[in-house]
Amino acid sequence: MMRIKTFQADSMREVLRKVREELGENAVILDSRQVKGLLSRRVEITAAVDEAPPKAHRAVGSFQKQMEAYRRWKEQVLGEGRGMEGDWEEMARLREEVAALRRAMATTVRREEETPFSEPQHRWYKLLLGRGVDRGIVERWLLEGGDGVDWGVHERVRACLTGWLGKVVFPRYRGEGAKVVAFVGPTGMGKTTCLQKLAVRHKLVRGCRVALVSADTYRIGAMEQMRSFSAIAGMPLKVAYSPEEVGEAVESFGDRDVILVDTPGENPGRKGGIEALEKLVREVGPDELHLVLAANAKEGDLMEAVRRFGVLPVSYLLFTKLDETLSPGTVVNIAYATGKVLSYLSDGPRIPEDLHTATPERLAGILLEGGYGGTGETSP
Repeated sequence: MMRIKTFQADSMREVLRKVREELGENAVILDSRQVKGLLSRRVEITAAVDEAPPKAHRAVGSFQKQMEAYRRWKEQVLGEGRGMEGDWEEMARLREEVAALRRAMATTVRREEETPFSEPQHRWYKLLLGRGVDRGIVERWLLEGGDGVDWGVHERVRACLTGWLGKVVFPRYRGEGAKVVAFVGPTGMGKTTCLQKLAVRHKLVRGCRVALVSADTYRIGAMEQMRSFSAIAGMPLKVAYSPEEVGEAVESFGDRDVILVDTPGENPGRKGGIEALEKLVREVGPDELHLVLAANAKEGDLMEAVRRFGVLPVSYLLFTKLDETLSPGTVVNIAYATGKVLSYLSDGPRIPEDLHTATPERLAGILLEGGYGGTGETSP
């Protein structure tokens, strides 16, 4: 059940405090505006929170469905529950389908085993397949980049893969010279945390004067996180509640070296969501627009996100949560399929240590050394 309530106060800070106290940190802001009060204008916010009780009987219902499906299977295939007058022709057809599936699986296994590669190459072949790299990409690397390589020496193989990735998968991202940098992506990808990592990196490593703009005003917790970070890092922050306010905020920081803009997480399938984000991005006018994706998400979902966000002028792909996947090959597959340049890779919560510029050397190490963040078992 969705609970919706309207709050008023003399300031934005006070009305947000009321929302948080009554609806909690998971409250979502539906609307905000200024209204006339008795003596002065007041801030009004309409917020909502989902108070739906957990579905207590879901597991039982799922079990019952499974048992019903099992009963139907026994009737169709084994003839149980309906006597010897069962449909023998149907049973024979189903058995033939099962046999065909077994033959197809055996063919697939033989194809994996019968590769045109030497035994040392085949070990790397299986390793990269196990790390989630697409079969076609692995085969192309071994066929194109393998001349004169000693496949028994880990360092030589890593150097070979590094050079091939640099030529085929992506050019190097420089990450310098951009003044206005914005981040977009689906919800839950880690945009805000990546922005904070990059902000500290710009300030400490490059000595830049950094300013922050947040348009992610739908979640109370996200705004408070940005305000706390701004105070601790000593970086000015402006929160914008409309595309026009975002543009004004960016313009007001004209004296800063770098302006980082956080946007709301968007469900690519939500009607009108991408269109609203497109308007916001136009107001920002970023020099760089990073599409933030999580490496531990399903590859099909990531490809769909790239397609949906493709209406925006996305400059780079930024992958997070490499420390939460054992299949980092997804990063290579997405970059290879889309032709987008990788900018950064994030493999942990530390600010800014766990944000790294995406280089062929780093990606080759992650793929070959495996584990979380490329720290697991090394050569095959």
